[in-house]
Amino acid sequence: MDRVELIRLPPSNALLLLSVACATQPVDCADASCRAVAVEAAVAQGQEAVTSELAKLPDVLERIAVISRLVDAHPQEAAWLCPQLPRGMSRVRCESVAERPHLWEAADVSSQAAARAGLGPARSTWSATDVPASEMIHARGDKGRCSTEVDPHACAWGHAREAARLGDVDAAATWCAGLVGGGSDPNLWRHECFLVTAETLVSTWERVRFAEAMDLCGATGPFRGHCVSETLSSLARLAPASDVGGPLEWAPQMMRAHDVSEAWASSSLRPEVMDRFWALTTSFSVTKAEGMSGDAMDLLPVAAQPHLRAALSHKVIAGSLEPLGLDDAQRLVQVVLDRRIAGQSHGSDAVIDSNVTDLWAQDRDGEAHFSAMSYLGQSRRTVAADPETDVRICVLEAAARMSPPWSGLLEEGKSDSDERVRWTAVRLVEQLEALRLGTNSAP
Repeated sequence: MDRVELIRLPPSNALLLLSVACATQPVDCADASCRAVAVEAAVAQGQEAVTSELAKLPDVLERIAVISRLVDAHPQEAAWLCPQLPRGMSRVRCESVAERPHLWEAADVSSQAAARAGLGPARSTWSATDVPASEMIHARGDKGRCSTEVDPHACAWGHAREAARLGDVDAAATWCAGLVGGGSDPNLWRHECFLVTAETLVSTWERVRFAEAMDLCGATGPFRGHCVSETLSSLARLAPASDVGGPLEWAPQMMRAHDVSEAWASSSLRPEVMDRFWALTTSFSVTKAEGMSGDAMDLLPVAAQPHLRAALSHKVIAGSLEPLGLDDAQRLVQVVLDRRIAGQSHGSDAVIDSNVTDLWAQDRDGEAHFSAMSYLGQSRRTVAADPETDVRICVLEAAARMSPPWSGLLEEGKSDSDERVRWTAVRLVEQLEALRLGTNSAP
């Protein structure tokens, strides 16, 4: 692990005592404490003012210390602060922070979802209240182990991440538990550290340590729901392409599904976790495929098949050169579902469309009786047991996400013979109009 030479920093209360003096001082500060306060005071004036104050710092060690404290207090500013750090663990950690908007965006503090008459999740995302805390919240850390480092935070963060790579979950938890500070939330960086170690554990050890990663997720505070989503996505992206016709290629993903299910065996959230897992798995799988076919239909469990229909419909509609009618779009998707390619496994990576608009984030009045399931891992849709009807629902969902949306097809859906298709079309049109008007959701 990269290291920085040790240096002792003045206690934070000394910075506060000097703040007034330094803020009004007409000449350059003569000591590190005052310079640190001057940099912090410049944040309110913008990037140029901060850069000017940083240029006054006399050496690289002081620069690392000051910038790292800025990142702790203002993570949303990390993107432009990171290049001003030298190569090393502090910069690695800073660059990680810059790519994690959950650190500065408002966390979902929704209460437990209300019971719904229909099957499936009541919301498209999980909040912290949906995921129980684990015994890891009681982990005790040693705040002194990195206290003499220039950047104590990067020191502990780096050690925790390395422990997770080595599979030492207890050591990772101990390092994370020693972190404090984070602006208005004194536990922000402790929670983020547990999140990073959970993600690292799954990306390194995959399904083998998934249950332990869930224990780490249980200690991520407001990020508990986010943690489960991210680790599920890490496993789901390992799925083979959907045009691969061999059961041997799908066997590892089936084993991952088994371990995910086992990790949640005693939780009421298990059905939702598996639903999201198969939604993400099929999204990644279809994205990887070089051809569009229904090969995976013969290999996936029944619970995954509606998700494959949704993912294939999304890809078929997105690949159309012009808008289609509802019947024509349904026939085109059905042709793809009936086709078998029996392709060979290939190693192309998959990045699913992260811009899938969430058009059913939660139940509105009168909607709780419709069955719900995850849509591409990023929204929700209703589902029909009849495959043909389900394809029509999937086509509507895909058409609503085109740019611009296929309004003609959506209008057709409003007069369909099936109630679920009609309701889907009406809901999508209403939600698209709400987005156009700048409101969060149609009432």
